[in-house]
Formats: sequence, structure tokens, C-alpha cells
Amino acid sequence: MKLGLVLGSGSARGWAHIGVINELARYGITPHVVTGSSIGALVGAAVASNRLKDLEEWVLGLDNWQVLGLLDWGLGRGGLISGEKVFEKIADTIGDITFEDLHMPYGAVATDLMSGREAWLTKGKIKDALRSSCAIPGILAPALHEGRWMVDGATVNPIPVTLCRALGADFVIAVDLNSDKSNKIAANQQALLTQNNEPDAQANNVSLEAKMEQLEAASAQTQPLDYHQEHEIAKGPNIFEQLMIHSKEAIQGFKDKQEEKRRTPDLFAVMSGCIDIMQDRITRSRLAGEPPDLLLQPKLAQYGIMEFDRAEELIKEGEKCVQVSKPILEYQLEHMLVRPT
Repeated sequence: MKLGLVLGSGSARGWAHIGVINELARYGITPHVVTGSSIGALVGAAVASNRLKDLEEWVLGLDNWQVLGLLDWGLGRGGLISGEKVFEKIADTIGDITFEDLHMPYGAVATDLMSGREAWLTKGKIKDALRSSCAIPGILAPALHEGRWMVDGATVNPIPVTLCRALGADFVIAVDLNSDKSNKIAANQQALLTQNNEPDAQANNVSLEAKMEQLEAASAQTQPLDYHQEHEIAKGPNIFEQLMIHSKEAIQGFKDKQEEKRRTPDLFAVMSGCIDIMQDRITRSRLAGEPPDLLLQPKLAQYGIMEFDRAEELIKEGEKCVQVSKPILEYQLEHMLVRPT
């Protein structure tokens, strides 16, 4: 019986796959077949080529500056980043190899940009397959692969269970990196509402208290008015007072606009939020129709899709997920002898 491992998409959160695989190995669970989508395809290729340790060593050394150094801006080429430097570094890490050089069946998923169809990549150069599978729409430029423009496999299939079974897996363990994104979206929405309401309420309270203090102070200093003072009051605010009133209104209006601008999500926040929502919805739909035999779901909502410098934390989250799932793993696999082929 062959054990299949399916590694889902999730950009930087994909480093959690390393922790999952390492912890499974500690329990004597090693796959015979590996498939992946997007970042899952990258980690899967490292597993299939026996270069996971090399990949882990590299990602653990990444910091913000190194991540920025790998970004070659590619505006006008279909994405913010062209991706050439990134995938050259990946090829150096896992080797400039082909599918035929791998130690086990392996497949990556990409999306045909023109037809919208799912593409199973199982031959040719690994670097080319990864470049296609990881081309996040809007962020990484599309890849030309065998005459077709390819984008991120997560666009149509974030967790390619069917491909894993097609490559010979009898029992499939899948790793979903986006299981709690809906919880984060709801929490962010609530936080935004609270943030929007609290300053206004506080400002209103301060304003009311200030007005009360001004009225009390004016009342304490009130003196009998003579004819000229009464005449001036009857005429209404003088020019200086009008100027002060308009100035306060202008300043308050400016502050309100700045506060609204500060609360508005920036371009990258909108893009990453939409990617999160898309992956969550598509993942649920695909898993309902193509369920694995066992699903592992690390809790990664607190990690952004571009936080590649947080590998150590993400790997630990992957390990923790397997640790808490150990009883289920043992129960599901108690009659299955897992040996490397």
C-alpha cells in the first residue's frame, strides 16, 4: 500500500509543510507519492529529491533583507515580481533536476491562464514546473510552459488530492494551510469595526466634557453686561470668532480624512486578503468533492502570505499540528506498514 502526501498552497505559510514532514518522519511515516500546489509544489519537490534538509536550512536563514534581495520587480510583465531570481535560488537549493531524477512519483499543479483548466505537471525540468505552479496572480508574473501561460495552481486546485491518487497513492494525507483564514477574516472585521467606533465615541465624550467645562467657566466669570456688550452679542460672532470657528471645522475635517485614510486597507492588504478568501473558498469546494483519507490543518491565520522570514515559527506550527494529531494518525495507519520505496 502506497502512502501519498498532498501539500497545499499558502505562500509563505508553506514553510509549515517542512515541520509537518519532519514530524511525520519522527513517527516513521514517510510518503511514497508527493503532490503539491504553489508553495506545496516547492516543498514537495524538495521531498521527492531528498533535498528537504537543504531547503529547510536555506529558509531558516532568510531575513527581511534577503527576501527583498530576491525580489526582481517585474511591472509590465504580468506581475509585481518577475520571479527569475527567486527560482534560480530555488534551483540552486534543490538542484537543477528533472522529474526523471526524483526518488518517488511527484506532481505539481498549475493553471492554464487562457483556458482556466488545471494542468498536471509531471515531466520536464522541476524548476519550470515550480515556476508555473507558484505564479501568484498579480504578484508573480505568469510562466510560459510548453507553449501555455501558467499561473498559480491554487487558482483552481489548492490541494491536489486527485493527482496524488492518479500517481498511485492508496492512502492520502493532505495538508491544508488555509483552514482558519475565515476566522482571521472575521476577527479582522470585528477589530476594524471596534477601531472605527472607539475613537469616534471617545472624541464625542471629550468634546462633550470640554463643552461642559467651557460653559461652567463662562458661567463663573459672567458679569453684568452694559449696553455696548449687549449690542455686540446681538449682532452675533465677530470676524475673528468666525475665522476661529471655520479654522476648527477645517482642522477637524482634515483629521477626519486622515483617520479614514489610515483605516483604509492598502493595495497589498487588499491583494493578500483576496487571495486568502479565494484559496479558502476553493479549498473547501475541492476537498468536499475530493476528500483525502486524513487532513492535517495547522493554525496559521496569524502569518501573512509574504512573511517568508518567519520560517522557524511556521515550521514549529507544522510540527505542533502533527503532534496533536498523533492519536488520529496512529488510529488511521495502524494496519498500514509505511516504508520508503
